[in-house]
Amino acid sequence: MDQIHFETMKIVAVLVLYNERLETSLTWNTLFSSSPMNVEWLIYNNGPHPVEIPEDCGIIYEENLSNGGLVPAYRAGLALAQQREATHLLLLDQDTSFPRNFWDLQIECIETFPEESVYVPTVFGERFLLSPNRFNRFTGFAKSVSETNLSNPLPLASHSCINSGALFTLAAFTLACNDRVDSLFLDNIDNAMTWFLWKNNISVRWFHAQVHQSFSGDTVNPATDLPRFKIWQKDARQFGKITRCGLWQEYVILRRKLHYFIRSKNRNFLR
Repeated sequence: MDQIHFETMKIVAVLVLYNERLETSLTWNTLFSSSPMNVEWLIYNNGPHPVEIPEDCGIIYEENLSNGGLVPAYRAGLALAQQREATHLLLLDQDTSFPRNFWDLQIECIETFPEESVYVPTVFGERFLLSPNRFNRFTGFAKSVSETNLSNPLPLASHSCINSGALFTLAAFTLACNDRVDSLFLDNIDNAMTWFLWKNNISVRWFHAQVHQSFSGDTVNPATDLPRFKIWQKDARQFGKITRCGLWQEYVILRRKLHYFIRSKNRNFLR
């Protein structure tokens, strides 16, 4: 892409909500108030209830209360970005905690490497670095890796990254989130998108930031986790078809079935 500086950029940030009020979203509470003037916000609510939006804050609101998944929300962000003649699209989950200096760190990375098409922050879980991660494109297995062992730009043949906090040029996003990604509802969308970036020889530049992602899973509730598992299982199979690692995905599915069954004693996980 042509080199670009931050002050000439126009960004649409799409924040996807599900079963979450805007005022309780970690992402909203840690990122919106400090966002630069050239960032326009789209709040996309996947339901199941309408969300109240503060007045006079200049944000756009769309909703699909029946929950169409992440891809339609991302595409709504792309449509708004194209309408506004924006240069970049920022993808955001609802449960990501961003440091106060996130925008400064992102701007520094963009100004230092203006030729890149995708910029991603380091994202940490409770115990280790979640993203970027080492990713086996043959098996579809992800593995945590320390920052000292990460190349920059990120070699996507062997690495991946999560979408929350990822900044794409519109051209890179269109290539990454193409029609084949439509079959994914929630899981492995980021890994499928980095797969298509890799196939199109698009690099990803990462920068260090104390971004933290909240994930559930420490306890198992059979009543709520079984439907969530079924969504993950379907997406794992679709991801296997997209990236031709279907046999390995079946192995991953079997392992997770056993894991949930052992923890919950619910035989429905084995069906």
